[in-house]
Amino acid sequence: AIDMKKDKGQEICYRLATEWADVVVENFKVGTMERLGLGYETLQHSNPGLVYCSITGFGNTGPLSTRPGYDVIASGMYGLMSITGDEHGDPAKVGVAITDILAG
Repeated sequence: AIDMKKDKGQEICYRLATEWADVVVENFKVGTMERLGLGYETLQHSNPGLVYCSITGFGNTGPLSTRPGYDVIASGMYGLMSITGDEHGDPAKVGVAITDILAG
């Protein structure tokens, strides 16, 4: 495991992305990789052929872009939790992370 909050972890990730990787895939909240010094602009400067894929729950721009995209958040926002659990009780999360599974 690499602790990306530590300088050494960031250095390791930078070297992997710029010296070894063809593709970087990340799913942090918008701006996290930039704060860690691992954003696309930084990495592609040293590795121009790098394919960089950033997956977010709510896109890179717009009013919800800074929110995390967890399964339970999506399930609640889009009504899935309203049809699970006890008929007369509060909404309940689905037993498996179904929105994560269906989203790929």
